[in-house]
Amino acid sequence: MAAPSDEARLARLEETLFFQERLIAELNESLTLQQAEIFRLDRELRNAQEHIRELRLLVNPDGLVMSEVPPHYL
Repeated sequence: MAAPSDEARLARLEETLFFQERLIAELNESLTLQQAEIFRLDRELRNAQEHIRELRLLVNPDGLVMSEVPPHYL
């Protein structure tokens, strides 16, 4: 079996490079979308945590968390 010519090897390398560049671009786009989703979810989580803190203050205006309430109050 004859070794591939330099031209065939170069064409194969160019083809491989083309597909790798396309794959990298797709992975980059996917990663960018995932990072945006992580930021959005993080923002929603912080908003929910703040909302829970506010609700706790409405339910318990003294600001005492159950673990802070003296045992004889239970």
